[in-house]
Amino acid sequence: MWKNYFKIAWRNILKNKVRTAIHILGLAIGIAVCFVVFNVISYSYSFDTFHPRKDDIFRVTTTTRYWDQSWVNTGVPFPLSEVIAEELTGIEDITHFYTLYGTMVLVPSQEMNMGRTDKVTFADPGFFRIFQREWLAGNPEIALEHPHSVVLTESSLAKYFPDSDAGEVLGKEILYVYRDSIAVRVTGVVRDYSERTDFTFTDFISKSTLATLESKDSFNMDNWQSVNSASQLFLLLEDKRPKGDMAVGLAHIVEKYIEFEEGRSTEFFIQPLSELHFGSTYSNTGANKTFLKGILIIGMIILLIACMNFINLETAQAINRSKEVGIRKTLGSNKKQLVTQFLVETFVLIWIAIVCSLLMCELIEHYFEDYLPKEMAVNYLSLENMCFLVVLSLFLTFVPGFYPAAILGNYQPVRAMKQENVVVRGGFGIFLRKNLTVLQFTLSIAFIISVLVIHRQIQFLSNQELGFNREVVLYAQTPYKDPMKRNLNLKAQLEQQAFVKAVSLSNETIAASGLWTSSIEYGGENEKQEYEAQIKLIDKDYLEVNGVRLLAGRNIRDVSGETLVNLALVEKLGFKNPDEIIGEILDYDEDRLTVVGVTSNFHARPLREHIRPLIMYYDPELLPIVNVKLEPGTDVAEAKATLGALLKRNYPDESNEFAFLDTVIERFYNEDRKLQGIFGFASGMAVLISCMGLFGLSSFTISRRIKELSIRKVLGASVTQILQLVSREYMALMAVAFLLGSIPAWLFLDNWLLSFSFKIDMPWGLFVLAGLVALTLCLLIVGLHSLKAARKNPAEILKNE
Repeated sequence: MWKNYFKIAWRNILKNKVRTAIHILGLAIGIAVCFVVFNVISYSYSFDTFHPRKDDIFRVTTTTRYWDQSWVNTGVPFPLSEVIAEELTGIEDITHFYTLYGTMVLVPSQEMNMGRTDKVTFADPGFFRIFQREWLAGNPEIALEHPHSVVLTESSLAKYFPDSDAGEVLGKEILYVYRDSIAVRVTGVVRDYSERTDFTFTDFISKSTLATLESKDSFNMDNWQSVNSASQLFLLLEDKRPKGDMAVGLAHIVEKYIEFEEGRSTEFFIQPLSELHFGSTYSNTGANKTFLKGILIIGMIILLIACMNFINLETAQAINRSKEVGIRKTLGSNKKQLVTQFLVETFVLIWIAIVCSLLMCELIEHYFEDYLPKEMAVNYLSLENMCFLVVLSLFLTFVPGFYPAAILGNYQPVRAMKQENVVVRGGFGIFLRKNLTVLQFTLSIAFIISVLVIHRQIQFLSNQELGFNREVVLYAQTPYKDPMKRNLNLKAQLEQQAFVKAVSLSNETIAASGLWTSSIEYGGENEKQEYEAQIKLIDKDYLEVNGVRLLAGRNIRDVSGETLVNLALVEKLGFKNPDEIIGEILDYDEDRLTVVGVTSNFHARPLREHIRPLIMYYDPELLPIVNVKLEPGTDVAEAKATLGALLKRNYPDESNEFAFLDTVIERFYNEDRKLQGIFGFASGMAVLISCMGLFGLSSFTISRRIKELSIRKVLGASVTQILQLVSREYMALMAVAFLLGSIPAWLFLDNWLLSFSFKIDMPWGLFVLAGLVALTLCLLIVGLHSLKAARKNPAEILKNE
């Protein structure tokens, strides 16, 4: 029996080639998108799931509030690690580590410079008790106990000491350069994790080494007010420990150890290890939960549209198979057998679509390679992927496939032989098909509107006046706190180049993703008030390089004690005229800064944010960024090569290169461009599948009305009148779809635009444009069907009446 079902199903699939092609294309698109989304989500949730006590491991995070502003930081104050075990109960183990970014590694015995790495951390012995590894050499109990010890992973061993076994490198010296030169000896070697993990460190220096460094004060080891994301604290809690007790205990620590100024507060929270990958990670490979939810919803919508398209087209084709049903019922087939036959046919169609979808997956992955995790590789034959496809095939067989199968199974033999479809004439069938088409185009119109508005906003951001000149400005990163101050030599050499207009040193580029804010004080001795301000460290050439206008006063000199402020700070302090603030004193940290000049406001941050009050002053110890302004008409490629050669001459051990300031600004809106790309793809797929669904509905409607249209033609109706008659109904459907699609699009876009301080007004004209696009596609498809029906010879249609 089942063999016969599959044989007949295969014959019907081959017989109706157009129907089959439309089904396979629509379903394959939906399945391919869902398959890729499933793999992205599965990959993102697979990190650090292999640790033995993963459900009991938590990271402590910090929220700092200043009046109405708040900042969440994955780091903690350094001293918290020293007291938390004493102050709280229920903690089985604890580890505190401090990550060193941009650390240079030297191997004296090999006379090799390994360059800089972000995978070095100061760690305590608790790290390997909580995050267990296989030890290849060394004693895990004491490997990180003493100062100037380091534990390497197997990958670092192969890099630093090629052709050496783990036991052979114990006791060998490695030199790390990070503010200080840190000489350590290897005390252990562990195997790299083979599973997916966010703990990508390869070099673990004993945390006790910190106390021996000359620069130990810069780590704020005794400062409760300093929160640095490099300082991370993890807890291993006792099994089934109530998490609410930890919140109470952490609040008690805040009250006991941290003194607050007015308007400031700090809170500590615990974050499950399972959430680590969806926040700030140690290699910037984390996933965004909002992004994952977004692509999941979009994938489900596209699959839903494909299912609606399947139902529409199968229902439309039902009348053409009524004779087949009538004959089968006459020969003894019952409803259950007929439904099973059509479900088997659906099942075969879906598996053909699945095979085609796997080919489409490669195209989708290639198209979205910048959006997907770099290390993600889809294993099509993995158990979880095969299970997903089996479950999805059964879902698609029974959910969208059952209604068309039930319609065909309910045909009455006599009327089915005459192609009289009493079931379809029922109101529910027509109601369902029309509403499915409306829903398809509702979603399509919503996607089209979103793409158009997002594109308009990104265009607006690109053309917005930033308050500085970003054209042909390049920058390069040099070592932080370089004791030899080679950045000054580099600046002098760059200024001698004929194609260089100006050179400046600063702590960051004029527009940067990083944000340094602090409190400044202003007022009389007994009336000083605190104000929050952004901090930039610059030299006297900064304004010239970046083209920032000076509104009042003069530029700073390369001396301490002078500062520039922007117009936003002038207004914040209550001055009506920029000239009034010249000569005023601002207290910042332990410095007294005299205001010597006021600059125009400029966008130092993405346009999502308002322009903050800003102070800019000179500190020669903290100017690692070299900014270069080129002369107009310079050959940029040749100039960049020359700049790179000078950079390499001064820093032969560094790998940094000059880059354009424009690239920094473009990175501000990468996520928005990704959103635009995803919505663009989704709208294209939704429109394509919806048009195929409309093709099915219009085909069905016109086939039902073919005799009516023929009679109208006999009675004198023209082809144009017939086209108008048929199209009128679909224009009403598109009007409903436009109204329904505009509402969710407006809600989403209004909320998205609120995230920008500088944004466009809602462009209602683009809503209308999206509706016109959908209406044009609708009339084109329906018009072609109607034209074909209107040109048929009425005598051929009515000869049997």
